Amino acid sequence: MLRTPGRGDVPLRTGLIAEEAALERQLGSDVWVLAGKIGERNVPGNAKELEQAAAFIERSMTDAGYRPVSQWYGAGGAKCRNIEAEIRGTDRRGEVAIIGAHYDSVPGSPGADDNASGVAAMLALARAFAGTRPARTSRFVAFANEEPPYFWTADMGSLVYARKCRAQGDRVAAVISLESVGFYSTSLRASAIPRG
Repeated sequence: MLRTPGRGDVPLRTGLIAEEAALERQLGSDVWVLAGKIGERNVPGNAKELEQAAAFIERSMTDAGYRPVSQWYGAGGAKCRNIEAEIRGTDRRGEVAIIGAHYDSVPGSPGADDNASGVAAMLALARAFAGTRPARTSRFVAFANEEPPYFWTADMGSLVYARKCRAQGDRVAAVISLESVGFYSTSLRASAIPRG
């Protein structure tokens, strides 16, 4: 986890350039689809919604120019999947950098912050990297089942994916896990952001 030093009383910037405004709209739209339109998404209680979220992520990756691959597995009597989009590396293609976020929500919550915000950030990065040629292989991965009752179990999506990477002999050089990265307020005062 990263923490910013200091008290955090930095005044918020009020104006965005066009590119930043477009990114803000896209991030907001992605969070709205996952948390507002789809809502609670988990198994076993909301398996249909979990699959709707997976289909949205797959479609978003496809629209960005990727050919996403699903890693299907069973959990809680439902079919679940991790979704991966990859850019093959050039000079060091055998080394893999993974940028991931889980798309399920904790039972009883639409999961806007935890973790539609992380998925939106992961999709934004995937869109930004589309068409690039990084030295290392880059993978953008959306994981299922990171919340209870699957957290720290064999059915946790990131563990299922890690086992696949090991079985394939992947050399994972870095993992960036985007978790609960969003907070939204219409207030221009930094003091409006809860602390503690």
